[in-house]
Amino acid sequence: MMRKKIYICATYYHTLITILKTLKSSDESSLILQNTIPDVEKFAKRLKKFNLFKEINIYDEVGLVKKFYERNIEYIYFRKEELIDLVEQKYNIPFQNYDDIYIYNDWTTLGAYLMDKKIKYHLIEDGLDTFHFLKDFLERMNPKPQTNNFRRKMELFWKKEKDAFSKRFLHRGYYYFGQSKYAIDIEVNNKSIVSLKHKKVKEVPRQ
Repeated sequence: MMRKKIYICATYYHTLITILKTLKSSDESSLILQNTIPDVEKFAKRLKKFNLFKEINIYDEVGLVKKFYERNIEYIYFRKEELIDLVEQKYNIPFQNYDDIYIYNDWTTLGAYLMDKKIKYHLIEDGLDTFHFLKDFLERMNPKPQTNNFRRKMELFWKKEKDAFSKRFLHRGYYYFGQSKYAIDIEVNNKSIVSLKHKKVKEVPRQ
């Protein structure tokens, strides 16, 4: 039975992997291109000519991030209702109509939106062997709230990472890189070298 899939891509590389997956599959695929991709509108027009995807839509990740973070950061720091409203005011993405949702970066606004809406998704490794290099970063990003030193970990992280990068990615209450309970599985190139020790990790070699 044919399944309906949707892929959320933030880079040309994500789209390349998605195209290859779609060519090898008999399922119906749709595509969301985030405007973090340069010249995304021209790129979408070129892709549509091949009739490979059922639908191709462009998502304003850049604009929503700007709108989200221009407010008071302590008040708005990824509060569930605010993010859902910002996304749904501009987009009507019927995720419920798809059997499988694939995303490469679940730390984007759409990744957080999926978690807020309790929508399950598949995470695909962002780059080649990305998770091999993320052990220390993951420990800072995903400290367990139930541990006694949780507050201290957060304080140390904020002190060390004061720049815009940390503010962009330190989203209180979220578990990224497939650590969320809504991530069904985590697809990686080489399972033997990843820093993620999780039963959800599965190997799909990029070769």
